Amino acid sequence: MFEFLRELREVEQDFENSLLFLLSKYYRYNDMMLAAFVKPVKDKKGIETHPMPRVFTMNIDTHVLKMYSAYYRRTDIFHPDNLPKRLQGRDVLTIRDVMPLDKFRDSDHREILNQGGMEYQMTLYFYADGDCIAQLGIFHTAEQGDFSRKEVRIFETLVPMIAQEYRSRRILQHARQRQSFLQNTYDRLPIGVVLLDAKMGFIRANDLALEYCEDISQKVYPSGGLISAEESLDPEVRAVRRVVLYVGSNIALDKADGQDVVVRVGEDTEYLCKLDSFIFYSDIAEIESVNVLYIIRYKLRTKDEKKLITDKYDLTKRELEVIDLIEKGCSNKEIASRLFISSHTVKTHIMNIFKKTEVTSRTALMHKLKGTHEE
Repeated sequence: MFEFLRELREVEQDFENSLLFLLSKYYRYNDMMLAAFVKPVKDKKGIETHPMPRVFTMNIDTHVLKMYSAYYRRTDIFHPDNLPKRLQGRDVLTIRDVMPLDKFRDSDHREILNQGGMEYQMTLYFYADGDCIAQLGIFHTAEQGDFSRKEVRIFETLVPMIAQEYRSRRILQHARQRQSFLQNTYDRLPIGVVLLDAKMGFIRANDLALEYCEDISQKVYPSGGLISAEESLDPEVRAVRRVVLYVGSNIALDKADGQDVVVRVGEDTEYLCKLDSFIFYSDIAEIESVNVLYIIRYKLRTKDEKKLITDKYDLTKRELEVIDLIEKGCSNKEIASRLFISSHTVKTHIMNIFKKTEVTSRTALMHKLKGTHEE
């Protein structure tokens, strides 16, 4: 037991497969399946869904695994959701604990076991903070016989210690995956990105977001006065927090265009702040709801540049407004919403713009107008 725990504590990566290997090495179990559960997720309507667990196996036939995965939640007598109350919270269970063997022989669960040449099962449950984070099934053939009381007692001692190790590895791995995910995405984007938790609390921001938020904060909060909750915050974080509050309040008060808030700073700079949300999933069976504030900075045309384009292509004021939104990547629907006109009218304006500038696409239009500025 002590050697098993010593090796388990030295495991740094791939904890699940390493656990199966060590159980085989020290206890001679050859047929095992570990299901690492994913926390339920609620959608915007509050409806809870249960994602399929991540499964790790040793000597389990692929056909049997597919069959089990298709029906496991409904038919698995060992699944935590299917256990009677008297057995919930137990660390180790065998078939005899769940039902009499004569009843088990007529069950769907036995049929699935027999498909893999198995007859008996012992299941270990790993708990963390009151939740079952994983279930490990160990299987015996008819020739090997049922699991002994001695085996059950051994694992009643081991399981809490395995669960503690498993929980610490999950936390560490989740932090590593999250950090890697952020570094490989948001930190390298050419726009400002602020990552927020489900309650809009600050997690982190890339360098561009810190720069943009400082600029926006000075515009929307020119007095610079601090409220008590901000006094202990780093100045950069304080600026981010103020921008998040400003954007959130504008959306809540329906002053924004959908989830977008536009902030004009000076004569030639405009920021588009877009609030979005998504689900972050990591390989350790953790699901996290995350909010993201995207901040894009646009350099606006000067009066002279506007006059040059208008005169050269005989553009109307409305057509120039449409061009500005096209340059910001807005769709026809978004342009219609921003200018309070119909999508049909937007299409008409765009066709007129294409005709006047002698282009046939948005990309060609951008290149042509850029060339006009450089003349």
